[in-house]
Amino acid sequence: MHRSALAIGLGFGVGEAWTVAGLLSKSPEIAKYPWYLLNGYMSERMMVCVIHAAFTASALALIFKHKRVFLGLLACMILHFLGNFPIFLAVKNAFGLRPKRYERCPHCKHWHLVSVFDEEDESNIPGH
Repeated sequence: MHRSALAIGLGFGVGEAWTVAGLLSKSPEIAKYPWYLLNGYMSERMMVCVIHAAFTASALALIFKHKRVFLGLLACMILHFLGNFPIFLAVKNAFGLRPKRYERCPHCKHWHLVSVFDEEDESNIPGH
């Protein structure tokens, strides 16, 4: 059963990665960066594939071992929601979860954009 969960979960993870990559590829802002700056995206998507396999394993265990199809699917969806919920909270800046977009360089003492995917917005730079 664990091999099936791994195969199905990887399929979900790769499908999600493909969808996100398709959406990102349509952005001219991201297209101007070299491919190696997407290492963070690629690493995160690899982790997502493994996490989807764990979600699927929980569903398959409930479906095949306990014959609880609805409960298995519900468990998988709840786990997926719990995995995405912190991202939602960060986007909404709930509890101050949004990461700093700019940091001060200790060497040159200037403020620099932390992530290549953040928008340049002068209003977010401290002191402006």
